[in-house]
Amino acid sequence: MAEDKVARKLTTILAADVVGYSRLMGADEEATARTFKSYRQAIDRLIAKHQGRVFGGAGDSVIAEFASPVEAVRCAVEFQRDVETRNAELEGARRMRFRIGVNLGDVMIEGDDLLGDGVNVAARMEAIAEPGGICVSRPVFTQVKGKLDLGFADLGPQKVKNIAEPVPTYKVLLDAADAGKVIPAKRKVTMSRPWSVGSIAMLLLIVVTVAAWWRPWVLPPTSASLAGKAIPLPKKPSIAVMPFANLTGSASQDYFADGITEDIVNRLGRYRPIAVLAFNAARPHRNSQLTPAQVGRALGVRYIVVGSIRRRGRRVRVSARLIDAQNGVLQWSKQFDEESDDIFAIQDAIARHIAGTLLTNVRRLEQRRAVAKPTENLDAYDLVLRGRVLLLKATRSNNRKARLLLEQAIQLDANYALAYAWLARAHYLTVSDGWTEFPARSLKRAEELAQKALSIDADVVEAHRTLGRVYAIQFQYGRAIAEIDQAIALNPSDAEAHGDRGLILLYLGRLKESVAALETAFEFDPHLAPDYFYARGLAYYTLRRHSDAVQILERGAARYPKYVYIAVVLVAAYGQLGRIDDAERNAIKVKRLLPIFDPVTFGTRFKNHEHYKYLAEGLRKGGLK
Repeated sequence: MAEDKVARKLTTILAADVVGYSRLMGADEEATARTFKSYRQAIDRLIAKHQGRVFGGAGDSVIAEFASPVEAVRCAVEFQRDVETRNAELEGARRMRFRIGVNLGDVMIEGDDLLGDGVNVAARMEAIAEPGGICVSRPVFTQVKGKLDLGFADLGPQKVKNIAEPVPTYKVLLDAADAGKVIPAKRKVTMSRPWSVGSIAMLLLIVVTVAAWWRPWVLPPTSASLAGKAIPLPKKPSIAVMPFANLTGSASQDYFADGITEDIVNRLGRYRPIAVLAFNAARPHRNSQLTPAQVGRALGVRYIVVGSIRRRGRRVRVSARLIDAQNGVLQWSKQFDEESDDIFAIQDAIARHIAGTLLTNVRRLEQRRAVAKPTENLDAYDLVLRGRVLLLKATRSNNRKARLLLEQAIQLDANYALAYAWLARAHYLTVSDGWTEFPARSLKRAEELAQKALSIDADVVEAHRTLGRVYAIQFQYGRAIAEIDQAIALNPSDAEAHGDRGLILLYLGRLKESVAALETAFEFDPHLAPDYFYARGLAYYTLRRHSDAVQILERGAARYPKYVYIAVVLVAAYGQLGRIDDAERNAIKVKRLLPIFDPVTFGTRFKNHEHYKYLAEGLRKGGLK
């Protein structure tokens, strides 16, 4: 049977994107939406004027097709100049700038959509462009040069994500004074002194000699050569991500499978408590016949990640599995489905989700492993793991036991940053959970310990997270956000940091951002602590999404039946929905769990008094007065 042929054509693609759109939305959502709408209408008109058509883009981006590179560049230039004129009428903080990339290339046709490297390179050109600027690929430059009153600067070949070969790139010079100029790329300086034949021969002899001695150390070992060797495991958990299998049936998609794998490795590598094997070290085991246990011994890792990728048109399906290499037991598996015109966005989303859920599962496995060890064999790392498990059980006695274990860890290793960080969290929890008669003293101690951890290692996520919580409970929201953002920068897959950010934004009244942060947190870890169920439910409630609030809060109540504040917000949500019986059921629970609960002081952390008033209204309707 003949294979189905994919329809293709040569066309010009324009990709445009707003610079800093999320920041603009965060500063003034309504004004930004109005400004973008007017700019979007302008670029749509210009695209139509120059015989183009919009076929993709979402949110703040536009992707269009043109029959002519000349018309595409004309459109881009007119739009950038129009934006500059419009921006002159706006305040500096509200000005909106675009990056634009243009490419001429081969694309696949799928209905009204266009796919393939022709589109992808345009998107990469846009990413290279400066705010307010335009970058074009060499085929576009060749077609446009001399036909428009523009200048160009040769930026040289640019290495762009997931494109095998560097892409020759040109910057469009928009100043009228530069018309007709072509500024050459800066060239690397080379040695002008000629080499003699004898010098070259001597150099080759040295290279061959060194290579003969060095070869066993630098060439990647084969799977067969490693099958019987075992490398000692490091003390901290170690993981190898094997190259994901390309199941598309086309070797041309190997780059995409490798790109997903490398992105996962890079994201996991940001999390210091886990040792992550470099992608190139795992590459020799592609298509290996060894068992996971044999690969684990050969690479010296405790965990192996294996996966596969299927891609068809706009849809990508990725399967991933986490295996304990010591016993070959499957510990976690999941399938991810994404659909988008932007294949790079798909890659980033899948890598982010896989890395986040992998970290969560490895952390749980390591806690279980530490708890199962005999007490006499514990070292500082295991003491920290045991302390963390006790803290997550969230009782006053467990907190006290955890502090003792963490102090022992510090006695074993006075420079163990993570031990100080978790001890800081333990002291913070005595305040947040009401287990101390001296909250000011405990908060001061928590801050000192977190700062001590960061003085040893500035990249300890837990220390930044705890500092953020300490500042938040003291109403220092600016400092709190700064610490939480630093934690997320160090580990973008950290569920608790995203959750903490959502909680702080909730109290600041930035409700949509709060919900986005909390939903991201639950994507990475559906089993978060009760605080985050409470925060997410309260964010939904404050946005008047009462049914969504009830749904997440009831899930939280089932998992954490003794966490009283989930029941408090359920009273308000059911009250607003008019479900008085359900509201009264939860009100009774609140009075039983916390007889001294005061609805007047609850919610006073809201910076926006209207949000406090709306919460108080729901509590009154639900029977908590």
